Amino acid sequence: MLDLASKICKSCQVDKSLDEYTYHKDKRWRAVKCKSCERIYQRDYKRAKAKREGKSKYGAKYLTDEAVMKRRYGLTQALVDAQLKAIGGKCEICRTPLFSKGYHLDHCHKTGAPRGILCPSCNQALGKFEKKLNKSYGVSKKLLKQYLRRTSQEQKL
Repeated sequence: MLDLASKICKSCQVDKSLDEYTYHKDKRWRAVKCKSCERIYQRDYKRAKAKREGKSKYGAKYLTDEAVMKRRYGLTQALVDAQLKAIGGKCEICRTPLFSKGYHLDHCHKTGAPRGILCPSCNQALGKFEKKLNKSYGVSKKLLKQYLRRTSQEQKL
């Protein structure tokens, strides 16, 4: 005998009570997917649509790293790759290999001019060091000062 108080979800194939389903938009019948499956479907659909359109889920456009470098610093990926090759793929302050941790394009916050390529740890320490010159946050103050002095005298990129 058919149970009219329940329904099988089209997505998860589980027999659930009618309270687990929303009404269809014209209010004549219940949706074919339960609320939890519909929520998952909508989330995945919105993410896929945003990815196709090159937008975040909040509507802002995603920028590729290359687009950001071009817009902010006027650099292309080829120039950054050439600089990485010139420095041997190592952080310009601590000399650790960059590709194990990723890299950051260091720039002067006053002028916006790029200075060099750093590991994430040195980039954070340098940013904090510039704000509060009395703390070095785990990186040698001497190395940070040498780097700042060297990059202020020459344009790296």
